[in-house]
Amino acid sequence: MRHVARAHATALALAIASLVVATPGLAAQPAAAASPLSGDSWAATQRAHKGTLTIAYYYPLEGFAYRDANGKLVGLMIDIVDQFRTYLKNVRGTDVTLRTAEYTDFAQFYAEVQRGQGGVVGVSGTTVTEARKKEVAFSPPYMSSRPVLVTNAAVPDLTRRGRIATELAGFTGLAFRGTTLDALMRRLKAESFPTLQIEAVTTTQEISDRLSRDPKAFAYMDLSVFWVCRKGGAPIKRHRVADGPPEDFAFILPLGSDWQVPLADFFAANGGYRKGRAYRQLMIKHLGVELEELLDTSGR
Repeated sequence: MRHVARAHATALALAIASLVVATPGLAAQPAAAASPLSGDSWAATQRAHKGTLTIAYYYPLEGFAYRDANGKLVGLMIDIVDQFRTYLKNVRGTDVTLRTAEYTDFAQFYAEVQRGQGGVVGVSGTTVTEARKKEVAFSPPYMSSRPVLVTNAAVPDLTRRGRIATELAGFTGLAFRGTTLDALMRRLKAESFPTLQIEAVTTTQEISDRLSRDPKAFAYMDLSVFWVCRKGGAPIKRHRVADGPPEDFAFILPLGSDWQVPLADFFAANGGYRKGRAYRQLMIKHLGVELEELLDTSGR
């Protein structure tokens, strides 16, 4: 979800322009370009002690899933997937080959994972909601965060939640299309800010860039993403009085996927993956040291 310097962002955009690519560092093979995505079922993989799993990624943001200066796909979610693959090999005796499909549009990512066949896992900052549980299957949460209201750093602190419409009068709301953050912005308009003008955007980078230069815009961002953007130098600020409740983020799978079973086992192993030292080290490595609040919610 944490900003990338302009030159790095440009390189990142070029790197993820293709939807299906091989993933260095994960022993990956190119995924088939055809939609829907497909892979081997967990049942077939278990029987053969080997199989192919397609990992669809959406999260072109430093810290989570992005390409470094050498073109290698890295980040928190990449390392979690790699550790899952290692778990399958060392604990379950199953050698899994990963294929990757990279997306720059969340709506397309979500729809194609939803229609996937067999071994398909969608890796992104997808919020677990009751409505989505009717459309896709979820892994156990890999992280918890919360939505926060963010503006340019020059904007005065909001005094209380009930005065958002008054204190941000004349501002444009940036809505991250197709996400729960989009729904949150539109609910704000419907319930208490009828004059709000909403502009749809498609990436976190676009939101960060716009807020960095526009003191008359605001957006909801995931707290973890806000930290990464600010860590990268974006002149933005969080207004704590408008914080939302904690939310869980998980990987998504097609409804009925039997890959939910090994994913659940992986997250439950050794007393809980998110309670272990390896998980905490990954969080600090990729998202930074200002994570005590996020780590408190991540282990719950």
